[in-house]
Amino acid sequence: MHNIIKYEITKHDLIDFHLYYAKNSKAIKNQIRGAQITLLVMFAVSIVCFCIIFDGLPRVFSIAFVLLFGFVQIITYEYRQNKKIIRYVNKLVASNTSKHFLGRKSLTINTDSIIFTDENTELKFSITPDVTLKESEKSYFIFRSETPAVILPKKFISNESGTEELLNNLNKKSPGK
Repeated sequence: MHNIIKYEITKHDLIDFHLYYAKNSKAIKNQIRGAQITLLVMFAVSIVCFCIIFDGLPRVFSIAFVLLFGFVQIITYEYRQNKKIIRYVNKLVASNTSKHFLGRKSLTINTDSIIFTDENTELKFSITPDVTLKESEKSYFIFRSETPAVILPKKFISNESGTEELLNNLNKKSPGK
């Protein structure tokens, strides 16, 4: 079986990949959890300090303010990190640093290998256990241990061409799911 998918990677596909990676990376999850714990400790220390420094009504107002502000900061931390990722990708796209990630691409999927082609590169690799297929709401991501992920937007996949079935077969072969 031999399927060729021609597609184009846009800024939105790159943002989708980075958000997927942030959501599923253990290192980033640990960083977010650590930051939330640090914020919690910082606000707890602030409350204790306000209890010691202030007396009466100012103490109540300062503690209520710190609790409200702290709650909002801790709960919205992950959302703010996602916004930073979006700003980062927009900055990359604006500075032309990511031009090799964007543009027209081609993916040829055989039963035993995948050939990725863009303007500057042709990458061929066998479908082995180190090739994993992940998916977000908008894209498929084909990972191989020593290469960056191949981003394949779902809008370019047609069920009639049998490509979705082939991607499902890749998914079954890969241990990552």
